[in-house]
Amino acid sequence: MTHTKRVAVFSTRFLPYSETFVHDELRAHVIRRIMCDFALDERAVAARFGIDFAATFARELGELEELAARGLVQRADGCLTLLPAGRIFVRNVASVFDARRRARTEWPARVR
Repeated sequence: MTHTKRVAVFSTRFLPYSETFVHDELRAHVIRRIMCDFALDERAVAARFGIDFAATFARELGELEELAARGLVQRADGCLTLLPAGRIFVRNVASVFDARRRARTEWPARVR
């Protein structure tokens, strides 16, 4: 069974179809590509998921600019590439796209 079929079966049997589920799949794919390939083709992700990458990840792309200034990543022509120094911090780079990380850091301090 292919990945797409497994997702379709899982979503129809166990979860109500929701935009959140698709959004989680998208973010998981982006994080996987960064951690496995040390690169991300933004155009391929946009085509696969039918999204406008820049609009969907505007906040994250802003954070990547900071990482680029530190010499960890490079963005050019719709591709994100981890530089040698960035490969050491691949988890930090990938975590930029982790929605749950953002939710945890936005909670009030007393709740943590």
